[in-house]
Amino acid sequence: MSTVDYVSGSIKLIWSMPNPHGSKIISYHVTRDVGTGVFFEVYNGSDLNFTDTRLQAGQTYKYKVTAEN
Repeated sequence: MSTVDYVSGSIKLIWSMPNPHGSKIISYHVTRDVGTGVFFEVYNGSDLNFTDTRLQAGQTYKYKVTAEN
């Protein structure tokens, strides 16, 4: 996953389609953690990118992207 276009309060995440090993990918799930160790889903869809616009200055964020097939 890479990040591009950071603007105060938002960030655009871009990822590549993984090898589906013969199964069609149905959707991608992006989850976000704000330092508590608990990830919450912030995106569910078929795009290979997501812009998170609910960010606060000074806060650290961690993201995970998973594919569903």
